[in-house]
Amino acid sequence: MVLGVVILLAAIAGPYYTLERFSLPERVVYWGTSLTLSAMPMTFMSVYAHRLAETHALHWSLVATLAGIAGVLPIVATIYLSEGLATVFAPGWTMSYRPATLISHVALSAIAVTLIVNALIESRERGRADALRGPIANEKIRAFTATLLQRKLPHHLGYDIISVRAQDHYVEVTTHKGSAMVLMRLGDAIRDLKPLNGLQVHRSW
Repeated sequence: MVLGVVILLAAIAGPYYTLERFSLPERVVYWGTSLTLSAMPMTFMSVYAHRLAETHALHWSLVATLAGIAGVLPIVATIYLSEGLATVFAPGWTMSYRPATLISHVALSAIAVTLIVNALIESRERGRADALRGPIANEKIRAFTATLLQRKLPHHLGYDIISVRAQDHYVEVTTHKGSAMVLMRLGDAIRDLKPLNGLQVHRSW
């Protein structure tokens, strides 16, 4: 529904010189194809970026930016396809855009979209987590000073660490709500967790 409205508005407004180059039916074909086909990979990239950030305890903005960059070439391909369909692949249909200019414009848009989508997802997840904890639990968390390792954990796992196990250059951290891989040496993690009074057993805590 929303996508349909966006396509209609783009077809009427004719941004990026499509108003001058295409008739209204051609603009409907152009924007319908490019926006629909671009939405599919970018939706996948945005959702995958959010899950990757949670699993590997990476900052969501970094992963979202990389996902936006990964989506540039698929979007460029859909734009060329849209151009061909709108012009019925008339001679010279591939010459409408300079590749370098098109890629730079698409990159900015793709990165911006993935950042906005992931920011909205992150905001919703934090709001949901706060609602589940309740006001008393939230006051306790604000009074609690988290260690560096605890701050690196995805927020949905909480801070109640049960165990830490070395995995190459990462440590696998387990809480009551699940586990995640964190980029940290085991020795640094153990020193960081001294206030929790845990016990080191070989390459785990």
